[in-house]
Amino acid sequence: MDNVYANPAYAHGEVLNVLVLPFDNPLDSSDVERYDDELVLSLLRNLGKFHYFNVQYDSDYEDRAGPVINVDTGEVNRVRLGAVGELYQAQAVLKVAISDYQIYPPMRMRIKGIMVDTSTGDRIWQFDQTFDADDTNVVNSMRKWWNTHRAGSDQENRFEVSKVRRSFFSNYAFYSLSETYGRERVRSVASIEEQKNIDEQTDASIRKIQKQARGYGI
Repeated sequence: MDNVYANPAYAHGEVLNVLVLPFDNPLDSSDVERYDDELVLSLLRNLGKFHYFNVQYDSDYEDRAGPVINVDTGEVNRVRLGAVGELYQAQAVLKVAISDYQIYPPMRMRIKGIMVDTSTGDRIWQFDQTFDADDTNVVNSMRKWWNTHRAGSDQENRFEVSKVRRSFFSNYAFYSLSETYGRERVRSVASIEEQKNIDEQTDASIRKIQKQARGYGI
């Protein structure tokens, strides 16, 4: 999936609690506003399926305290970020914006988001992805997801029927995004572990050379 980034140098395993902030609606879409609760629930449900971390949600924190993250500019209010991290014992905050939201077939939705470390302000995960059901690749991906996660649960749950359901589309989109973080997280952990092994081998080689040098009186 394009336009998805997970910080390769970040210790992802240390993130135990993440607070999801209210969704942004940058285009003031009436459909985003109307189905906001449904979209948030879809994200929380699908992100939670991967058990990366505990997920919390505060529907009006920014109304009370002010904006924490600007998804468009990437600007972060470090004071509010630290405060919300302490309040919820959250190591990270996730902010999402929904735009170009079309709820009738062919459905379409652009999801943009940033997850930030509440202590350092470092970006942990970032994405900007458009899901367009008029795109053959997206439809094929939806079908594959349906075969894996939905087919068989209900004999009447046929793909051609499911793919035009608003809830199906949002669940597919948020599951797909959540899955990308898992891939990047595993890749990052593997890279860190590989580098750790290389460093340990290098240190062992240096100690061996130093020991030999002492034996020769060098």
